[in-house]
Amino acid sequence: MGTFKKEKARRERSKNPRRWHGKPIRNKQGDIIKAASYQSKEIPNARLEPNRKWFGNTRVIAQDALQNFREAMASKASDPYQAARYAVRHV
Repeated sequence: MGTFKKEKARRERSKNPRRWHGKPIRNKQGDIIKAASYQSKEIPNARLEPNRKWFGNTRVIAQDALQNFREAMASKASDPYQAARYAVRHV
């Protein structure tokens, strides 16, 4: 009983294999006549709606602290014998 249904499904798939593989249909010259199911010429709307959850866990630094950090990094970057590294916290 089960093999009949499987055979019928196999025959349906073999009649139109492009439908199942998602390949585009091309003419003799190789030009795409009908695009595949996942291909489209339309440009999607690339704007994402901002979500409040994205900005919940942020930290703000003062401008003078940022300026001090930039000056310290510039002095370290100009000295070839110094290496900038992250502070390691031991827990």
